Amino acid sequence: MNKQFTLISKCSAYEELIKIKALPGSSEATLASIFDKVKKEFNDVKADLLNIEKVIKSDIAAEIKQAEALESKSKSSDRKVRNSYKKLIKVRSRAYDTEGNLRALLEQKRGVLQISNEVDNINELLKKILVDIDEIDSNLPVTDQLFNANSINREHYPLLFKLLSQAHPEKFEQITNLTPSSATSEPSSEILQYASTEQQSATRTIVPSMHSTKKVKPTFILSSLRKIEPSTAISFETVTATDKISIKSLRESN
Repeated sequence: MNKQFTLISKCSAYEELIKIKALPGSSEATLASIFDKVKKEFNDVKADLLNIEKVIKSDIAAEIKQAEALESKSKSSDRKVRNSYKKLIKVRSRAYDTEGNLRALLEQKRGVLQISNEVDNINELLKKILVDIDEIDSNLPVTDQLFNANSINREHYPLLFKLLSQAHPEKFEQITNLTPSSATSEPSSEILQYASTEQQSATRTIVPSMHSTKKVKPTFILSSLRKIEPSTAISFETVTATDKISIKSLRESN
């Protein structure tokens, strides 16, 4: 039985093999040739990467600006908080100081009121003393009285004289209205008569008899008996309260 020989070119498998492209040569397998084949796609990818980088940098710059703005606002808020805290501390310290000052003022007020009460008590006591002096003075002899136009106690006791003149102005009208010439005039007749009597008494006491063995007692001589005008300054040449006490003691001893 004779079979017919079939050529390979007429097979379907051969037709499929023919449709497959031939493999490239070795020159076309290099990197340059490969990138040259995909140059357009490579440029597109490169441009896309540059755009992405630009967008990312822009976003980063915006984020940095926002972060700087937030940091600036936070610093400003921090300064405001610190200033508010300092002001609050000052207000509290002032409040404490004010409270302390109020307490100190209250204490000072109490002290002032206490001093005022003490001054009032002293004034009342001073008035009583002046009244007592007035009563005692009214019972003294005329020559020994303070409320006397010829009294020289004004030079010795100016403060007492002032207080008494304020308490009893009617009694001191004659004294306060004295002129400088009348203030240095001669003592009145009553004073001279009293002084003469005291001088005679003192002379009799001082001069003892020649045959007397009795010890002579020293006698005080009134300094105003000397012919010296009254001094406007405080000195021992004017009659003092001690002189009057000495005169009274001499009277009692005689």
